Amino acid sequence: TACSNTKMLSSWRAESVPNNTMDKVLIFSLLGIKGNNDVQDDFEDAIVSDLHRNGINAYSAYDIYGSAGLKSKSKETLAKEIHDGNYTGVMIITLLDKKKETNYVPGSTYNVAVPIMPYGFGFYHYYNCYGYYYDQVTTPGYYTTDTEYILEARIFNTQDAKDAIYIGKTSTMNPSDAESMAKDFSNTITHDLFNQGIIQNKKYKSDTSRFDY
Repeated sequence: TACSNTKMLSSWRAESVPNNTMDKVLIFSLLGIKGNNDVQDDFEDAIVSDLHRNGINAYSAYDIYGSAGLKSKSKETLAKEIHDGNYTGVMIITLLDKKKETNYVPGSTYNVAVPIMPYGFGFYHYYNCYGYYYDQVTTPGYYTTDTEYILEARIFNTQDAKDAIYIGKTSTMNPSDAESMAKDFSNTITHDLFNQGIIQNKKYKSDTSRFDY
């Protein structure tokens, strides 16, 4: 749990969620950063893996269409292909915001034990011993820069794609790399989908070591 840098910011589900929404889900990650399509692939693969683990038939748009396959398709063509593929749900992952913040961490002073007796061995009054055996250490202040990524996952039912049936927003602080960020995000969203009852009717396989309680 302590290793996860991703937390839920908000979570919403529609009052009525069609039962077939999660029967077959197509995952779209719109997270290609500066031409790095590996980011898109990392996020889609992480979500697909976690949904499969929880009994959901999920598929990666990157694996099906390739890195640039969607750019040449009209929305009508894409809608037809989703229909023809018998997908019942679509998840879209987007980056809403990226924030950098510099903070100052003030210095501190604390006592540490110093195991020496400058005048040899012997017995001293307690107030002398305290002075002999404790010294002070001061650490200087320093600046840190934190980077926060705000991500969103939206799920639509393909029979009525005008309105989402689920919207989850997350915050990820200082991810070490795209792959670990994708796994943290997927873990958090999948757990929330279960809590919201979106996947409650599936063969849910509990793996609490992957969830943040």
